[in-house]
Amino acid sequence: MPLGLRSLAADETSYVARFQVGGHERDGAYHQGIVWPWLIGPFVEAWLRVNGDNAPTRRSGHARFVAPLLEHLQHAGLGHVSEITDAEAPHTPPGCPFQAWSLRNCCVSTVSCWLNMKQNFSHRLASSYI
Repeated sequence: MPLGLRSLAADETSYVARFQVGGHERDGAYHQGIVWPWLIGPFVEAWLRVNGDNAPTRRSGHARFVAPLLEHLQHAGLGHVSEITDAEAPHTPPGCPFQAWSLRNCCVSTVSCWLNMKQNFSHRLASSYI
């Protein structure tokens, strides 16, 4: 299971499944299929809104989208979520192993799935400090 959203669909002709070492191919792969875990937060919030924000849907969302990220905390940068991963199994994290925005959105997705936050978590968090 990918740890986030692919930056390009697998059936696109420019799709790159692996973050290659070296030069132009590596730079081009960033937006040609490589998975960005930080996108999982907004995706899970949207997925819950579309599929019904109820307990069974939240459990399903957690199992499908959040659990793989939580498992990833035990790999690469321990206790952190990587910047990017390869788009295809085994979803190797070739980029930075410590990425704050990826970890943040893992937390947001966990909260969205388990605590039934009806409002945007980021908005609630920001407004609590104003």
